[in-house]
Amino acid sequence: MLEFETRTKKFMEWFEKNHVSIERKIVKNDFSDVNAKLRDQLNKVLPGVAFRLSKVRKEETYILEFNTQLIPTVKAAAIAFCGMLPENLSGTWKFCWSHPACKGTAEVNGKTFDSSDVKVIPKFDDSRKKVTLMIEKTDKLAELSNEEMFSVLYMLLSDYLGETAVEAYIGATQFLKGLSKFKYRNEHAYTMNEFAQVFKREIKERGWQDPEQILMQSTDYQAKTKSYEIRMDITQGRTLCPDLLKEEGLPEKARHDFLKRCSIGLYSAVTELTPDMSKDERTRSRINIEKDVRAILDLKKKGMVINSAMGNAHCYADFLVYSDEALEEVRKMAAQYEDCRIINLQKDNYESD
Repeated sequence: MLEFETRTKKFMEWFEKNHVSIERKIVKNDFSDVNAKLRDQLNKVLPGVAFRLSKVRKEETYILEFNTQLIPTVKAAAIAFCGMLPENLSGTWKFCWSHPACKGTAEVNGKTFDSSDVKVIPKFDDSRKKVTLMIEKTDKLAELSNEEMFSVLYMLLSDYLGETAVEAYIGATQFLKGLSKFKYRNEHAYTMNEFAQVFKREIKERGWQDPEQILMQSTDYQAKTKSYEIRMDITQGRTLCPDLLKEEGLPEKARHDFLKRCSIGLYSAVTELTPDMSKDERTRSRINIEKDVRAILDLKKKGMVINSAMGNAHCYADFLVYSDEALEEVRKMAAQYEDCRIINLQKDNYESD
């Protein structure tokens, strides 16, 4: 049985009954008791995923933030969970699958760094949609190791831009002595607070996607194979969860245990391709089945298409699904096609079930 949706709803029911007492504890900065209770409940839905409670300064907004360690499969589960926050709590609470912009400080090796301690000169690259950073290596930063300096930079960037923005748009970084004495395109070295404002303005003017609208990033992959065997024939694809795939595009078992403990299903809608089909016909076949699966799962928040792949003899739309009912809907859709079937990627030999 797939129970992720049911377990999440039960957690939300518990949270609705207990959120006021949790808020009081946060205000008093008393987390000893509330963290333990919350961990017991969350482990039933997102087992082992670290979290943090906080409150936005000068606002009556509370945050439950998950640390997914940027593992795509864990992030996908956290996104699904956060998306089920009851509407009546959305004005008071934010459930975040990545670190939100909260303008904090970074503490490393007993030293505290704030916005003015790290100054950067950004270079925006429209072709790659990346921002390279040159960072002033101040005397305070110079006391740290290279690893510690990058930790400070990452923590402050995440605090001022948000972790999703950092992951999506920050490219190469370089620490340089005396950087503030130089200018780049008449720009000066910005404090982290100033850079956050520049970053927000620039990506809007350049037409880059708003980080708040980014859920997950896709990764393209390719493989060389002459096989026509199911899953062994994959030649190219695009995935949201590369950690679930081996180099050849085959399912990686390492993350399967996490999905099973969350009671999330991992399946694929497989369409057979005939030798006489043109490239355009093969592409249309893949797009059509993926579109139909998304209509049932993604648009209704009942699951998520995470991998779209083309093979020598098959095309694939791999998906996560959160309930037996949603899976049955996908099966009924697949039955309308003569050449489509649903396989379970968590079973040996990808048996249908």
